[in-house]
Amino acid sequence: SLYVIRSGTVSVRLCVDGLEKEVATLGAGAFFGEMSLLTGEPRRATVVAKDDVECYVIDRAPFEQILRHNIGLTEEIGRLLSEREMRNKIDREGLSAEAARAHADHQALLSRIKDFFGLS
Repeated sequence: SLYVIRSGTVSVRLCVDGLEKEVATLGAGAFFGEMSLLTGEPRRATVVAKDDVECYVIDRAPFEQILRHNIGLTEEIGRLLSEREMRNKIDREGLSAEAARAHADHQALLSRIKDFFGLS
């Protein structure tokens, strides 16, 4: 399903290697869920309401009818998806690097504790 926000605000979050990051805030008129609806891929982000939110829900069958009657809309949505996917990829890579640094810091601290106490 595709969700169009009628009112309220949502937080779009990515989670990589146990770290979560807000990558966008969406309000009235914005939409989410389009990647899964249009490609069949699993959802890659979590959307959480920041306040009371009302959404219109558009399932695949009605959305398919809309697209069949408006090829230009398909191209515009494709352009938007491409932009969102690129931003999400950059955010995921940054979050992955941050998680790797946190893991390395954790391992270094653990090593110092073990060394201090003479543990193996």
